[in-house]
Amino acid sequence: MDEGADHRPASRGSLRSPHSLSRGNRAPSLLSLPIRCVFFSGIVYTERVKKARPLIRFGSYLLVRKIASGGMADIFLAHVTGLRGFSKPVAIKKIHPHLLRQVNFLNMFIDEAKIASKLVHPNIVQIYELGQVGGQPFIAMEYVQGRDLYELLYRLKQLSEPCPWPLAVRVALEVARALHHAHEFCGPDGRRLEIVHRDVSPRNILISFSGDVKLTDFGVARARDREEMTQAGVIKGKVRYMSPEAARGEEVDARSDVFSLGVVLAEMLTMEAFRRGSNNLEILTAIRKGVDRDSHFDALPRELIYVLSRALDRDREKRYHSAREFIDELQAVAVGPIAPMPREEMGQFLSGVFAAELEETRRWEKVVKQVLLNWEGGTPARVGSSDRVRKEPGRPREKASLSGQLRRTSVAALFASMLLEERTGRLELIRSPVEKSLFFARGQILDVSSNILGELFGEFLVAGGRITRDELEDAVSRSREEGLALTDFMLREKILAPGELFEKLSEQLHSRVLEIFCWPDGEYFFFPEEIPEGLEKKLCLDTMNLIQIGVLEFMPPEFIKRYLGDDLRKSAALVHTRKKRNLVLAGRMQALLGLLEKAPKPVSELQSGEGDEEFSRTLFLLRELGLIRMEDKGLA
Repeated sequence: MDEGADHRPASRGSLRSPHSLSRGNRAPSLLSLPIRCVFFSGIVYTERVKKARPLIRFGSYLLVRKIASGGMADIFLAHVTGLRGFSKPVAIKKIHPHLLRQVNFLNMFIDEAKIASKLVHPNIVQIYELGQVGGQPFIAMEYVQGRDLYELLYRLKQLSEPCPWPLAVRVALEVARALHHAHEFCGPDGRRLEIVHRDVSPRNILISFSGDVKLTDFGVARARDREEMTQAGVIKGKVRYMSPEAARGEEVDARSDVFSLGVVLAEMLTMEAFRRGSNNLEILTAIRKGVDRDSHFDALPRELIYVLSRALDRDREKRYHSAREFIDELQAVAVGPIAPMPREEMGQFLSGVFAAELEETRRWEKVVKQVLLNWEGGTPARVGSSDRVRKEPGRPREKASLSGQLRRTSVAALFASMLLEERTGRLELIRSPVEKSLFFARGQILDVSSNILGELFGEFLVAGGRITRDELEDAVSRSREEGLALTDFMLREKILAPGELFEKLSEQLHSRVLEIFCWPDGEYFFFPEEIPEGLEKKLCLDTMNLIQIGVLEFMPPEFIKRYLGDDLRKSAALVHTRKKRNLVLAGRMQALLGLLEKAPKPVSELQSGEGDEEFSRTLFLLRELGLIRMEDKGLA
């Protein structure tokens, strides 16, 4: 174990609060979950769990792993490297690809970088760069090693532990300092930019393992020089933390952020939701009617009750007029047992709550550091053995009726064999650490299971912008409490209509399958007649359609070239004996087959133009489907 990696919670007395976390509570490591494996130049293995972690070159940065995902963008932990082993961790925020064509989202993304980059303050996440790599806009910003406030409160709730009042006070004061700096910031002309964050919420408050508190995500902030101005009546921010005037679509100022911070402080002190509702519309309606409060402050010290009552006054004229006023009053009353928790103690407390995750993070960060030291111009660097496939108990692969390597047998040929032989059973595909199981019935794909966290249905909806991260976590939490499947819960709460649910499930399964066409290698095992009970009632995918889309649209051109090899210098001949049932061919495929009806022809005569990638894909697809065979020209 690394020195200092095992931070246990401080004792009750050292927390200066009647609340603390017991020493015996330790959660399983979240970092042991598998992550997506893609075609990359370097692989990092942790010493304990042996999970491959890709380093992906992105401009001048090396992406290590995804650390957060929201409705507009994904955030990755990355490193910027330099001479003689220089390396600095940063966070890279990339807008979702499907939003790139929507000008308003792109402008919001740019505005976030422009606004936040001006705000240099110890309680605000710093922006280093706004750039673009291969048409993909990104923001490089300060990486805060810790957890956001939502994660902390959620973990404490799981452990049936309260949030220490001194910690809550400290967080509120630090966030208020960040807001005051933003609210009072002036441009070159000396005029205030009138910045309002508009999204002060637990997800946007980061706490480091050193005890620092930082405000992040100015994506929906209002400022005088924004490119994307909010239209009148349009609301921005998370509904549960919204001020009454923001919920009504009115113009907002600094007092709106103070209200939102008051909601956050109330939830930390009471460990209860300030507002409740089955969906955002219900909560929004309650706010507008003035019946939105669900928190009780009776158990709190009267000094804190007074601060909360002023910060949460529905009439903004009676509210604190500035974050500075909020700071002064909270500091004045926060003495004795509710005095702000010192920075070091807060870092120790957070490290204790997430002790297992912190230990695991430090283990593999040492390995990442070593790989970065050895990285020379993108040369592959490997720690651990990536050649040996992990075998799980209960899955004796020697019993598979078919097995092989995907470098020798393409995914297209493998799926075509399933289809044309009308096989029924489970096809297991492995590219460590990724494992997927495809269930076939008479050649058609019934279902796909995956160990990639990002391919879960909820994550799929978030990545597609259909729901937000907060909405997903709320749905997951409530569905577990009620013992319901997530999809059943979403139907009951009308988050998704039945038709849309069917459509999204189908899209999710298609994406799970099509991702396999991007694998440069791997292993496969087929177990006949192995299908879980009741699976025949699930969605059925069109295997032939997936093969065509996978080859024509997803498979990288270098893979096609590798699989074809010398066949481009041979002749193509029509195969008359191959089974052709269940095959619906695209127009170009039919046209190419028509040219071969009378006699074989050299590939060079069939090709419409040299270097025609589409032709190579079509030729490869026909060959993998067994509709043509390749012959030496002398035999044609």
